[in-house]
This record gives sequence, C-alpha cells and structure tokens, in this order.
Amino acid sequence: MNRAAPCFRLLYAVCVLIMLPGCAPRGIRPLRESSPAVLFAGLQEQSRRLQTFQGFAQVTVSSEEGTYTGYLQIAARDPDSLWMKAEGTLGMDILTLRLSGREALCYSPWLNMAIRGRLDAVKRLPPVQHTGVAFLFEGRFGFPLPPMPLLDSLDRMEAEERNIRMQFRTGDRIWISPDGPCVTRWERRDRGGNLLWSWQGDKFKRFGDVRLPRIVRIITADPARQVTLVFRKIKANARMKKGWADLPIPEGVQTIEFRQDP
Repeated sequence: MNRAAPCFRLLYAVCVLIMLPGCAPRGIRPLRESSPAVLFAGLQEQSRRLQTFQGFAQVTVSSEEGTYTGYLQIAARDPDSLWMKAEGTLGMDILTLRLSGREALCYSPWLNMAIRGRLDAVKRLPPVQHTGVAFLFEGRFGFPLPPMPLLDSLDRMEAEERNIRMQFRTGDRIWISPDGPCVTRWERRDRGGNLLWSWQGDKFKRFGDVRLPRIVRIITADPARQVTLVFRKIKANARMKKGWADLPIPEGVQTIEFRQDP
C-alpha cells in the first residue's frame, strides 16, 4: 500500500473544503422578494454574519482508487484565517493545514514533511494540483457564495420545489432557498452540459444568526471523486481560544519552501 495515499486523499478533502468560491452562511430571515439582485445581496449579507466557524466532521472520500474515511477538525475566522486537522479512522494525525492571508503551511506527521509558502504557489503543488479543483482555493469555510458579477450572465430563473433555480451562461446552476437566503446546491458545467463539479448542502440547522448544513457533498468530474462531510459538531461565531491556529513544526521534519510557482 502506498504510504502517502491516505494523506493525499484527506488532503484532497481539505482542498475541496477550503477551495470552494467563497462562503454563504445560512441566515434565518425569509425574503419577501426573490429578484436576482435581492437574492444575491441577501447571500452577501448573510456571509458577513459568520465571523468564526468551528466544526468536527466525518469525511468520506470516494474515487476509482477506493473509499477512505477519516475525520476533520476545522476552525476559521473571517476574513482569511483557517486551520484544519485531518485524522485517520484510528485517530492517527495525517495532515494539519493552516492558511493565514496568502500564506499556507501544511504538516504531515504521517510523511514527516512540511510545506510552507505562498498560497498561490502551494496550491499548484502535487498532490494539490492533481485534485483538479485547485482553482477553488479562493474560498473560505467551504460554503459557496456566488459573486455579484455572476448576475450579468443570468440566463434563466425559475421556481423548483422550495428553491429558486438560477442558470447562468457561464455554465453555473445555483439553487437558492429564499429562507435566509441560502445556497443549497451549486453545479458548474462545461459548454456541452457535462458536470465539472457540484456542491450540495443538506440537513440545515440554525446556529445563532446563521443557518448551516450538517451534511455537505462535493463531486468533481476530473478526477472523478466525491467528498461527503457529516458534521458532528458545529459552532458559529463562538469565541476562538488563544493559539487556535498555531501549527508548530517539530525539529527534524523536512520542510519545503515554495515562494514561486513550481
């Protein structure tokens, strides 16, 4: 068995979480209007309400290589600080990752290796680049937030069950619940209609001023993988402990520095 395989699979899950385009905390106030501009403005407002996020989730990564299950501890603070720890099923520390501004630091006790450098350089490294979703690194908290300029490419908008389905000329299809509002599903497709990636949230629950999904499913087509997170604990806008983002690297660990694109 490849010793690095569990690390790379969990690294993929970590990448998907932090790479989705923005975040959309789910508010609890229903909208009386459902125009595109009002919906998007509501998503922006709800996003600003989520200042800190802490969660513990079981993560399952399924691909052609097989299925791997582990656990993720996540802590994040607006606007650009994030800490994640990936563990195996027996509690083995596989990977810890910290983002601070445009700086990234990854440490794997499993591989006895650390990677440090600019985010735009680190995200291009194997196996990060091999996940096929490195472009999603610009997000935070793992909850998608459609950018306002996307409205310029709106092609169609219609009701679908309890959601509003919006289709864009960019290939994006977004389902928004007016209750909040909140994004419940987001797909991106190529010009031929083939799925590139999708995000879906389920089992939403109120956490103070925001409403968050307790189950998240992320699918990518190239490579073909599905990541499922089932959150067992979630804290929103709770006080962060001192040193919550510390990531000390033990002596003797091989550290690779990246300041330019590899």
